[in-house]
Amino acid sequence: MDNSEDIDQIINQSQKKFGKKFIFGFSISLILIISYLAW
Repeated sequence: MDNSEDIDQIINQSQKKFGKKFIFGFSISLILIISYLAW
């Protein structure tokens, strides 16, 4: 039972990291597209 709880924590942490990276990359790409269209 302890192992499954540890795995759940690891999955939650990895999902949070992935979500932050995805939002960060998405915002950068959006800014690049807007600046390209505006320029």
